[in-house]
Amino acid sequence: AKELKISRPTVYKYLDMTLEEAKAYTERPHGRQKKLDSHKDWILAWLEEYPHLSGAQIHDWLLERYPDLIVGGSTVRSYVKEVREIYQIEKKVIVRQYEAVPEQPMGKQLQVDWGETKQKTTDNKEIKLYFIAFVMAHSRYKYMEWQTRPFTTRD
Repeated sequence: AKELKISRPTVYKYLDMTLEEAKAYTERPHGRQKKLDSHKDWILAWLEEYPHLSGAQIHDWLLERYPDLIVGGSTVRSYVKEVREIYQIEKKVIVRQYEAVPEQPMGKQLQVDWGETKQKTTDNKEIKLYFIAFVMAHSRYKYMEWQTRPFTTRD
């Protein structure tokens, strides 16, 4: 068992088999059917075309393409890792080029971010709030807007 790096019960199972049983056992596919096996072609195509993709990005793409798919991020990440190993697709690291942005005059530049958060009301009910935040680049003055529905371009 140590030499083969398998458990002792597995060795005993192999020893109890006849030659025909062992042949049939080795010819059939091993392991369980994986949840993402039906999507393997898509995942492989994406990795071949975009080898820099992360498991999280592939998870997002799968959920966009198959909205009814219920699968966790860690499941996708481990499956992507396995596909990379089988097909020897290395993850290419893209080095980002950063450059200082010239300081703009007052009132000419701001940064915007938006998000959502769950909060408790005064009667202890949980609601989702949406916000958009602005930071003026020169003065660092901050401003936020909150609402109970997602922001649209009209807002």
